[in-house]
Amino acid sequence: MFWSGNYITVRTLNVLLKEQNFTLAQVLEADDIIQECKADNKALIQFLTKPEILAELITLITEEPPKNVELAQQYRHASIACEVLTSQLPMLNDRLSLDTVQMNRLCDFINRDPPLNPLLASYFSKTVEMLLERSTKQDCYLYHIVCLRVLDFFKSRRDFLPNLLRHIATSAIADIFKYFIRLDDLFHKIVMEWFEEHQLLESLIQIICGTYVPEELSPEPIENEPQQSDPHIDQENNVTEPNHNEEHHEGNKDSDNEESDTDENGEGSGEGGSIGGGSSKGAGRGPRRRSGGRIGGAGDRAGVASANAAALLCDLILNGCAVEGCSSWSSTALWLCGRVGGAAGVRGVLQAAFTSPAPRRDSALVHAALLLRALLHRDPILPDAESERTSVELAIAPHLPLLHQALLQPPPDDVRLKGRDWGQAGGQQGARGAGRVGHARVQVAALLAHLALSEVDDVATTLLTLGTPGVMLDMFFEYPDNNFLHAEVYTMIKNALSNQAHRPQYARHLFEECNLVTRLMDAFEENENREVPRRGYMGHVVLCLSRVARVAPETLQAARGAGGAAGTAGGPRWAERWARFHRDKLQPLLDVHETPLGGYYPSEHSFEVENMVDPADNYDVSTVGGRRLRSPPEPLRAPFSAARVLRRPLGALFFNFCINVLASNYRRNPQAPQCQTQRSP
Repeated sequence: MFWSGNYITVRTLNVLLKEQNFTLAQVLEADDIIQECKADNKALIQFLTKPEILAELITLITEEPPKNVELAQQYRHASIACEVLTSQLPMLNDRLSLDTVQMNRLCDFINRDPPLNPLLASYFSKTVEMLLERSTKQDCYLYHIVCLRVLDFFKSRRDFLPNLLRHIATSAIADIFKYFIRLDDLFHKIVMEWFEEHQLLESLIQIICGTYVPEELSPEPIENEPQQSDPHIDQENNVTEPNHNEEHHEGNKDSDNEESDTDENGEGSGEGGSIGGGSSKGAGRGPRRRSGGRIGGAGDRAGVASANAAALLCDLILNGCAVEGCSSWSSTALWLCGRVGGAAGVRGVLQAAFTSPAPRRDSALVHAALLLRALLHRDPILPDAESERTSVELAIAPHLPLLHQALLQPPPDDVRLKGRDWGQAGGQQGARGAGRVGHARVQVAALLAHLALSEVDDVATTLLTLGTPGVMLDMFFEYPDNNFLHAEVYTMIKNALSNQAHRPQYARHLFEECNLVTRLMDAFEENENREVPRRGYMGHVVLCLSRVARVAPETLQAARGAGGAAGTAGGPRWAERWARFHRDKLQPLLDVHETPLGGYYPSEHSFEVENMVDPADNYDVSTVGGRRLRSPPEPLRAPFSAARVLRRPLGALFFNFCINVLASNYRRNPQAPQCQTQRSP
């Protein structure tokens, strides 16, 4: 073989390290640099931990590469340098944490004006993660020393955490907060005091609602910091800095030619003193930032920052910012979840959302609704999950009139013209010319649909008094092309009719006041005409009719009796029509939908194969281990259950496939060789 001959001559790293006057660039070009780092090559570690080499590595991952280099090679050395720094070398971590000059140069990367280079930001994020997380080669004592040293250094930089918040629009920077949150419980007090000092949670909620104003802080010099400059560092900076300055000069030149926009963060303030209050230090003052840079203007960056902050808090609430596959929560994560999930936290989120500036209000409602839904979806395994859910629902109840009003407000005209409305599928207008729904209204409808399952009296009473289910049902038929909205209305109907405490009240409201069944039957029969284009909501109409048919008999009978006594549209005529419709049209359709493909369900157990249909009909019935392989002529038909299919082990499905397909093909060929227990010579 070609590879076994080893005909390629490769200059190994060990040979290079034995030479004189070799450079870091030559070491990074070696093919086995990463392997040697992971193998703890002593000569390589001694070379990498030299102060001048460590300075070069920091320069590569934080400074823009020269523009005169070929594009494919610009970030090659920077990428390899990042891999070397994060290759879990305990001595390299210790030396970097001790070097105050290089730590300051590392932190100076986020002192730049936004937007940051996303690739360099990812290298910075990985380096910070390496300094904070314990490697497999690091003992517990050394890890605690390095981590405490790094945390003390970051805390001494008064501008570090505000700069992270200022650049949260860069996703790699947003991930750095997760590294601090999931630190060991030993560092919980340090991180908690640091977050409290800078009001991290309040700042994140203000970013979500568009009312955050960055703190104007200058970096404080570290005591006993050496002031002499490294000539090697100066040489590197002289190479890269002119291009960096030129780039900023061009960006400022372009931005001067643009028309200045109003600062979206300059107006709007909420109540101070609570989590998420719109007021902050320096609110209403500070220079207005003009658009410019790599990724659009300040408005676009504010929207991305709002989305990243909301995603960070949702991940904190649902997973505790833990690493994938890890179920343990840190004390910092539990403390933050307790604050944002408390009554004061929920009220602060809603107040900040409804008092946000008008241009940012829709985005604030979208992310506030996502955050509240995450609080309502918390894992029931967690301690006091049910009581926390009830407290969240009680805190939302006073703001239900505002959420109901948000359903009635169409999206702004500029959103329609720019086509940035995510709430409308396909970008088409409704059949009745009603325009678009809007992303904000879809997310508010999703939150209200989830609240229909609440057993809190204040929530159910307020929703029924406002007529919120009726408004959502009207929107269902008003916007026939928006399947996102249709799914939330169906969820509302399902949750309302499944509510153990308030199901009769919801059923009476839907069947009598909203005339739900009649409207669903009219929509179904209207779309039976083949000449009329089928409406986009027909799939959810069938789901709603199926859910109505599954309602408990006593609840449906009570609704019919109340309608007949009142003489409304849901009277005896509705009951008779429903009986005919269910028997002649709905039930045959449901039977077709519930029939599994192929006429039977595969067995849930690996060795229950009696109820399987063998696809081969040209061979005799045989047995395997005394079990029949052919099913009865009439296969069993069970109602469809998605949970049953999802619970089926993958091994059982593969076993069924082997029995029905592979074994049948094997039996068709009588000349197939038998299994050999010993290899033939």
